[in-house]
Amino acid sequence: MQSIIDISKHGKVSGESLRQFCQGQIARFKIPPHFKIVDELSMTITGKPQKFVMCDMMVVSITGQVASSS
Repeated sequence: MQSIIDISKHGKVSGESLRQFCQGQIARFKIPPHFKIVDELSMTITGKPQKFVMCDMMVVSITGQVASSS
């Protein structure tokens, strides 16, 4: 199963192309309703993506409001 799409081979990536890619790979309810294409991810010192930063970016993108820090 291919988990990463190499955009150098496939050209420009869009939310719709990601959605189509996911349709044959995973269950329909697991396909995200929203996609945000970014150039790079914020990483921790150990090289892992900072998921809380990605979550905050999506909240701002979808709602237009800054996420609450609770």
